[in-house]
Amino acid sequence: MRERLITDLNKQDVGELAGLVLENKKDEIKKRINPYVLEFDENGEPKFPCKKDDEYLGLLDFRDKAEKFDYLVWLSPSGGVYKYPEGRVVIGKVINRDSGIKIECRGIPLLMSQEKMVDAGNNLGGEYKEAEELRKKAIGLICWNEEDFWQRCEDALGMEEVWQAIRNGDDVKLKEEVVEVVTEVRRNISGDGRSEVTIAAFEGEIIRRGYDFGGGNHGTLTMNTVRLSGAFGIIFNKAEIGLRAEYVDGKIVCPCGEVLKEGQTKCPKCGLKFVSNS
Repeated sequence: MRERLITDLNKQDVGELAGLVLENKKDEIKKRINPYVLEFDENGEPKFPCKKDDEYLGLLDFRDKAEKFDYLVWLSPSGGVYKYPEGRVVIGKVINRDSGIKIECRGIPLLMSQEKMVDAGNNLGGEYKEAEELRKKAIGLICWNEEDFWQRCEDALGMEEVWQAIRNGDDVKLKEEVVEVVTEVRRNISGDGRSEVTIAAFEGEIIRRGYDFGGGNHGTLTMNTVRLSGAFGIIFNKAEIGLRAEYVDGKIVCPCGEVLKEGQTKCPKCGLKFVSNS
């Protein structure tokens, strides 16, 4: 899947939230890499909730390929049922096959056309005729080692700086930093860490810390999009909305820094919506 689909923000693991922040923030691709681990139980079922659609078929194929290959690639183009504005690739290395399958993955945004993604998939050993086939079929690779894997991905997908960041471990370090930020944010806005947390409040606090969202693979977290379909819609369509702008030196200020007029319920700069502040 593009990411594990969690239905309750308050119970969502900070690693999941950090991954959403990473993949959707406005930044260079090398700083939007999301390292995470996928696990399947002894029966081959994913150990996380997921919607059974075309991407679920791809997820199962990703798992099946993991039974035979140590290195995996799963491409997902822009568009599709959820109308993703960007493409994405999940690369994986199998790290355990005992009592289920565990795969160390990285989700990476891909800014290329569907046609070029099909070509890239075929260059990696896939047999694709059209873009939508990419979502349903993963690719298993026989590689000498991790370096051989990174290089084959680079040869097919480009983005030299992305693979260098992975080689250096920069992506893992950045994920750890974002996990710390998300942990602090959830603690600050939920008090004991268990109280209710709204997605609007969460995003507002994340924006304050310099993580501006660009609406990548999952759409944005902002209130004007949480009702849309797709991963974020599934996660947040039941979230309670209740963010209020703050008063700073007598002025009403959005988390992005824009000064709002009295009674204004939408920021003209970033689009974040609020309950009435009048």
